[in-house]
Amino acid sequence: MANLMDVSDIARMLAGQIDTLVGALLPAAVRDGNEWRVGGLDGSPGRSLCIHRHGARIGVWKDFSSHDDAGDALDLVAAVLYGGDKGKAVAWAKSWLGLDAMDPNRLKQVRAKAKAATNAAQAQMERDAAQRRKVAKAIWLEGQGIVVGDAVYNYLFGRGIDLKQLGAMPGALRFRESLEYPPAMNGDKRESYPAMVSAIIGESGEQVATHRTFLKDYGFGMVRKAPVRDAKLTLGSYKGGVIPVHKGISGKPLKSAPQGDKVILCEGIEDALTLTLHAPEYRILAAIAVSNFQNLGWLPDTISDITIAADNDPETITDAKTGEIRPHPARLAVAAAVDMFQTQGRTVRVAYPPDGSKDFNDMIKPRDAAQGQAIK
Repeated sequence: MANLMDVSDIARMLAGQIDTLVGALLPAAVRDGNEWRVGGLDGSPGRSLCIHRHGARIGVWKDFSSHDDAGDALDLVAAVLYGGDKGKAVAWAKSWLGLDAMDPNRLKQVRAKAKAATNAAQAQMERDAAQRRKVAKAIWLEGQGIVVGDAVYNYLFGRGIDLKQLGAMPGALRFRESLEYPPAMNGDKRESYPAMVSAIIGESGEQVATHRTFLKDYGFGMVRKAPVRDAKLTLGSYKGGVIPVHKGISGKPLKSAPQGDKVILCEGIEDALTLTLHAPEYRILAAIAVSNFQNLGWLPDTISDITIAADNDPETITDAKTGEIRPHPARLAVAAAVDMFQTQGRTVRVAYPPDGSKDFNDMIKPRDAAQGQAIK
């Protein structure tokens, strides 16, 4: 049997029955669209642990309350039942799937079926990704250039960013007067909001995704993030992509960056605009998430100087379950990006906002007079 069925086959077969498997392992888990959600590997209620239910990532899971806990369906069995012991998980899975009682010919058929299902899911995922890129680009193209007084301008002004000071509005950012918020994330309700839509470009220089910031206009120029589950969403994969917020002193597109070009990388659009106001000589790129910095090794070789303007995340975190103190995942991600860029021969430095500010935009945001806190 060992020659007929390896651990990857078993993982695929478990993934093919992921709904039943999750019910057996984590009965407190609840369905949330294309995912199962539960509090953790201990089965407690909550949302920290996410398990994919469909598509090429079916069975893939991650516990977002932990830096290391993630894997495929077989890893889930090992983590929940056996403290990570993969050998015991394989034995349990064979029994649960009924493999121990199968004859060799039947095992071959089951293995082939599992592999075919994986290949079909991968092909479907690629088709779905292409369609998402198409829709994402259309959402951006249907936007309008930002003008003084529109909802995007007023939202950013409320964050301490006066776009008039830039001289020209950022071309990657546009305004949609009305954009539907995904019903699947809104209790199936269909609601539309004004939105800032931003083009995310990849290594080819082509747009690969669109970042959306949904807004709520309260009148009298006061615009805030929309009161929804997550006001900032990306359509399409942003991995390895950036929002080119500012071209710097050269004024050239990213793919044509001149020799010696200097870049500031940050996470969010608001941080990027804040940095543009205060360091206009630099090219400013928003990477959307700290984990994406290390996917940007493709930046042109002509960019010799990179400053990572990181958020002010704590240096360590304490595991809620074990009490273990370890480096914060964001700090580890920044360190990994620094190592990568330095290996490429670039000059790299990291800048953090001062204590009391969570990010660079937080430094300039107006404060709530009653609370003394930056307005969100």
